[in-house]
Amino acid sequence: MRKIFEKFFEEIEDDRRIAIYEPSSVGFKSITFGEMRDKVISNVNYFKGIGLKPSENVLFLLPLSIDLYVALLSVIALGGSAIFIEPWIKRDVLKEILKGINCGYVITNLKGRIFLRKIFKGKFLSIKNKIESGENLLNDFSLENPAIITFTTGSTGIPKKVVRTFKELLRQIERLSKHIEKGDFIDLVSFPNLVLLNIYHKTTTVLPVKIIDRRYLNECMEKLNVSRIFLSPSFLMNSLNIELGRKIKKIFTGGSIIQAKFIRDFSIEDKINIFYGCTQIEPISVTDGKKFIEWKGKGYYAGKIEEDLEFKILGDEAGELLLRFPEEEWVYTDDIVMEKNREIELLGRKSDVFNINEKIFYPYEIQKYFEETKRLVFPLSYNNKLFLIVEGKMEKNLEEIILSKFISIYNLKPDIIFLKEIPKDQRHRGKIDSRKLREIISLRFL
Repeated sequence: MRKIFEKFFEEIEDDRRIAIYEPSSVGFKSITFGEMRDKVISNVNYFKGIGLKPSENVLFLLPLSIDLYVALLSVIALGGSAIFIEPWIKRDVLKEILKGINCGYVITNLKGRIFLRKIFKGKFLSIKNKIESGENLLNDFSLENPAIITFTTGSTGIPKKVVRTFKELLRQIERLSKHIEKGDFIDLVSFPNLVLLNIYHKTTTVLPVKIIDRRYLNECMEKLNVSRIFLSPSFLMNSLNIELGRKIKKIFTGGSIIQAKFIRDFSIEDKINIFYGCTQIEPISVTDGKKFIEWKGKGYYAGKIEEDLEFKILGDEAGELLLRFPEEEWVYTDDIVMEKNREIELLGRKSDVFNINEKIFYPYEIQKYFEETKRLVFPLSYNNKLFLIVEGKMEKNLEEIILSKFISIYNLKPDIIFLKEIPKDQRHRGKIDSRKLREIISLRFL
């Protein structure tokens, strides 16, 4: 593993190309690949000097920033294990996570120090921004060591621990590289793991603001010549218009469902690639916009399962998708799919699929039926009673259209509830948080 980092550092030693642009109050600040290399080596030597060893756990509490990636590269170049939690995690939940892991260090800012006060007993580290000359003190360490450990809640609300070794991290980078062209691009990227991929490819990355809108996307394209964007469907639908859709060269998305109607309306079917994956395996499958909008199945088309993966479906016509690399453990995706000849369509999260009167209701099938309303429509079962939750302002005419169409398809009358905003997971702002939605419905409407 040491040789991989030494080769990478050698390649970017005097590289004056911008590695990362970070938005600031006065525009953008930046770091070149050469500056990043020197800062990483300085911090590797600093961390090693204070006693940080390979395989030691280091908790990260930093926003998406240049400092985050300098810190991350420094820790993993030394052979340490980077632990990531979601920035919106509650303090009591983090306290329980910390009890279950042996973590002696944290890299954070002042806000993080205040948040961790009294619940973290280890050493607080800061990034050294001053570049100091010195010998490159990289360690030699095993590819089987943990590289990145994540605790994510997604749409479940329950933290899930996933460990990726250095071997698995390199495999993920290699597998993603088959679908993402290397080159002299400037990319706007909202997915943290794809920033790491761009650094590996030596491709320039522009980091996002908290809420990506049309103004910011236009600024990135005009001031920095961004030509490719890597955004979740919610950010994409919030930031794109017809004019920007024409200008952008390539779009990569994933993490939640994107509407076929949106792709058609903005004529981006020839520019967009849609990735389907999970924390442990990325990608599982990839499809282009044209195939996605032409799919005639019940759910949303996700492409063909990658050839290096084994899979099985826990069900007859449809069921939960399980995947693995040969001779490794099975990964449960929690996604209900239908499959034929390795092609899959997504029908919904396992916890959101339900049965009433011997009829199975798949959330994505219902969302797809009502795309033309330009509203998000989500089915919910509560005490064996069927509800359709419609996002946005109540409109009597729309209610009648949805009700009529639903009855004609399912021969069942649901209760329709309009909700200003359906709660979604905070990571991608796309997957519906059905656990929180049930709480809202039970408290306000039942």
